[in-house]
Formats: sequence, C-alpha cells, structure tokens
Amino acid sequence: MTTDSIVADELDVEMNLSNAIISAGPRKRDRTRAVQYWRCWTQDATHSRHNWVSVGPALSPSTALEYIEFAERKQAVPLKQYGTFNGVKNKVEDQSEVFQNNKRFNPLIRAKAIHELARSQFIAYRWHKDPVLRAMAPDEWKLDEIEEFVCEIDGRAFNTLDAMRKHVRAMYPEANAADAVGREMAGAIKALNSNSITPETLLEVFKQSNTANAEMMAEVLAAAISANAEEVTKATKTKDS
Repeated sequence: MTTDSIVADELDVEMNLSNAIISAGPRKRDRTRAVQYWRCWTQDATHSRHNWVSVGPALSPSTALEYIEFAERKQAVPLKQYGTFNGVKNKVEDQSEVFQNNKRFNPLIRAKAIHELARSQFIAYRWHKDPVLRAMAPDEWKLDEIEEFVCEIDGRAFNTLDAMRKHVRAMYPEANAADAVGREMAGAIKALNSNSITPETLLEVFKQSNTANAEMMAEVLAAAISANAEEVTKATKTKDS
C-alpha cells in the first residue's frame, strides 16, 4: 500500500475543515489564493483535534482578514517554515498537492516533519500502520503501546473504544441494541450479587417495565436466579455432609 493511498483512506475527518478554507481547490492560476500549514486548536487541550495540523490561508494583502479570522476561530498557529502553496503545477515545482485530499500532507512528509502532527492525528489517520511513516514518528509517541479495538462484526480496527462503539452504533444498530441489553443485564446481576437488591424485587422491576427488552431480561434473570438457587442448595448439602 502506498503512502498516497493511506492518506486518501484516512483524511476524510480533515477534509471539510480544509476545503472550507481553500474553497473548491485551485482556481485559475492568477486568482488562486495561496495556502499553508497551520496547527489548530492549540489552546483547547480537550478538543478532539487539539494541535492537529491543517491547511489554511497564507498571508497576503487579499487574505489578511481571512488569515486573522482563521487564526482566531481555529486557535491556530501558522507553520510558515514549510512554505506556501498556490496550486500551480509545472515541471519545476508542484505546488498543487495540498489542494488534493489524497496528497495534502505529502510536502510535510517529504520535509521529514511528521513530528509537527499531533500524536492523536497520526494515529487517527492510521499512519502507524505504515512502516515508512511509522519510522518517521518521534520515539516518545510510543506507538508500540497503542491498543486496538476490533469490531466483532466486520473486523474493522479502531484506535479507541469510543470510536469502535460509534462505528457499531452507526453501522449495526441491532448489534448495539443487543450490547445495551447486555450492559443492563450485567448491571442487574452485579446488583443482585452485591445483595443491594433482592432477586424478587429485581424481577418485578423488569416485568413491570415498558422497555422492549423487559420480558427477555426478566426471563434471563429468572433463569439466573434459579441457577443461583441450585448452586446454593448444592453448596449447603456438601457442607452438611
């Protein structure tokens, strides 16, 4: 798999942000606004894209206001050291890559500046799966410690449990409903085992519930109560003998 194909697969989460700034991409050469790299959301450590690198307007007389607004709105810091790009592609230099979703970060990669990206951004793009890009990552990112979460339905891997759950909720609502029932039952059994509620009371709560899963949950719980009673009886007989 090539670097370009990896980038193409993983840049969807950033596409809207960058396209909002560069409009529909490069226009006629004499009218194209130059863009550059920015580090965004630098002041909000809780933001899901804290310190992510994106593409935004470069400073020029015609974009001065846009430049200032972008910096304020996105809490962004310009990465001027990597130059500007005007969309022109010729035999001498290709400055059009950043206007293309599947090549947007190629100039940054060639500059061996992977470290400019936030660790979370690098992992979100799943670049840690590519040995070439992984070798460029800082050692302190500790990529070997990344825990993957795999969807049991389609085998797709995610970097966080939350991301996997969002995928299941969106793609497999019926599986998500079953998972919700499982969590409810686990909580009920835990309450039962901790003696915080009697089996009979818990069973009545389920029976009187208006939820779609109430009847099934009541049946499962009744079976659990019965099995538990049998274990208690066996244990008592063994002790008495």
